[in-house]
Amino acid sequence: MTSAVSYAVRFLFFSVIVTVEIPQLFGETFHFNLQQLGLQFLGIIVGSTIGEQIGGHTSDLRMRRGAKKAMDGRQAPEFRL
Repeated sequence: MTSAVSYAVRFLFFSVIVTVEIPQLFGETFHFNLQQLGLQFLGIIVGSTIGEQIGGHTSDLRMRRGAKKAMDGRQAPEFRL
């Protein structure tokens, strides 16, 4: 349990650091102005929005297909994860 919590905290910390700090470093290195620096976050925003909209529908589709293949017509909820 301790190792899982440690891994989760480390993963979440470094994913935020990479997302926020790399554009800041690019700004200093390549002399970006504020608008150019803000545009670097556009890919993250668009990707998150599209992933959020498509992810739920894709998960529902997979659950329906799995339920058709199951013998009793029901899929266990843990398959959604």
